[in-house]
Amino acid sequence: MITVKVLYSISGVGTQILLSHKLDDLLVDSGDGTLRDLIKLKHNFNSLRGILITHEHFDHICGLYALLNFMRLLGRKRKLLIVVPKSIRHVHLLLKPPLMYRSLTYPVEIIEVTDGDRFRLGKVNISAFSVEHEKDFPSLGYSIYDPEGFKVVVSGDTRPCENLEREVDGADIAVLECTLGKKRKTITIGHMTRSEAEKLGRKARKLILIHRKMNYSKLR
Repeated sequence: MITVKVLYSISGVGTQILLSHKLDDLLVDSGDGTLRDLIKLKHNFNSLRGILITHEHFDHICGLYALLNFMRLLGRKRKLLIVVPKSIRHVHLLLKPPLMYRSLTYPVEIIEVTDGDRFRLGKVNISAFSVEHEKDFPSLGYSIYDPEGFKVVVSGDTRPCENLEREVDGADIAVLECTLGKKRKTITIGHMTRSEAEKLGRKARKLILIHRKMNYSKLR
């Protein structure tokens, strides 16, 4: 069975979700505070096999830099896989000078994937599917399966769409965004309301809601 722990998920701040299967761990997105969240858990960083990026908005990737460099400090040797929607824009730049000012102690492989691509990470199988977020940013959801067929679906940022509905149907766990807390004002917004996410989540055995919206007016 795959366990799911949402480390943090607030729209415009950070999203990071930890999936664990036996001795292997997998992150979906790495927003602000990912490193701090993992340290708080007393996480075994060597068990982290890969990171799946749903899209390259800052609140889903900005924690990568600190995480990669911290594992260098730990002297990590194990290869790390980073999966990014095709075509990549930002993530690969974190590995190059002048941003990456010292060589990492471990190999990092970045692969670009698109709708329908399947790959394996450790003992879990992963399928990428396109979702509807923003036209200018390729966005993916991921379905993750263990060898026994236990299925976890992570939506990424998206409005309701056919691909997501298909993947969620019959899943053991659906991790769905619910950025829009109130009624939808326009169909063009690339996010779901809570009611849309809850309705879709009923197609799965268990629903976990993520990517709630912060009340920015309190910070102004």
